Amino acid sequence: MFAYGKTHNGRLRATNEDRFICLKAGRFCAMAIADGMGGHNAGEVASKIAVDEIESYFLANPSIKGSLFDISTDIEKLIQTINTKIHEKSIDIIEQQGMGTTLILCVAENNIANIYHIGDCRAYFYNGQFLRQITKDHSLVQLLIDQGQLTKREAENHPRKNVITRALGTDEEVDVDIYTVVLSAGEKIMLCSDGLSNMVDTTTIQKVLSSMGALEAIDELVDLANANGGLDNITVTIQEMEEAV
Repeated sequence: MFAYGKTHNGRLRATNEDRFICLKAGRFCAMAIADGMGGHNAGEVASKIAVDEIESYFLANPSIKGSLFDISTDIEKLIQTINTKIHEKSIDIIEQQGMGTTLILCVAENNIANIYHIGDCRAYFYNGQFLRQITKDHSLVQLLIDQGQLTKREAENHPRKNVITRALGTDEEVDVDIYTVVLSAGEKIMLCSDGLSNMVDTTTIQKVLSSMGALEAIDELVDLANANGGLDNITVTIQEMEEAV
């Protein structure tokens, strides 16, 4: 397994509140994206806390014992700890009140990957032919779609499409959706912030992944998001299964 990533301010934002990480720690390959929210640059603080805590966990434990299954409970606890840290700072520091962040984290061992999801960053699976969205957005428009009040096409231009229903740090506790994916050689998992998914459609993402290697694809996807408006910060990471296990 290897993972690559890139982030960009976009064309309209003066600052970048997205944070990402790609790392190897012993048997594990991890990548994560946190997309911060909140005024006075507090979103940047929240997303940095999330990514820094994940990095510290893996780098402080380079020889983590147990399998991916064994450490899953530890990672869930880590996410709850991050939630508490952000929530307490948002209460204690006036300038950071109301801050929070989305989080998408992929941890892989051999050909198995666990994905931990909060918010509207997304995880996709690409098998060389088809692109499939793994996660479901925690957002108002997704809730309206699930209730049959909106179609997916209507949701694309809904005035409240950026309203999310779940984030790290906004409440004392947070629910985490967990997905497990089994990979074969050449298959990829792509994570992205909504700065990509709102600017580039899935058909185009699939075409890019089918015609380029991971590094080239990341550059191309960021460029396409900016060419289509670059309305938000843009972050993309890709993890690829190199060999059959």
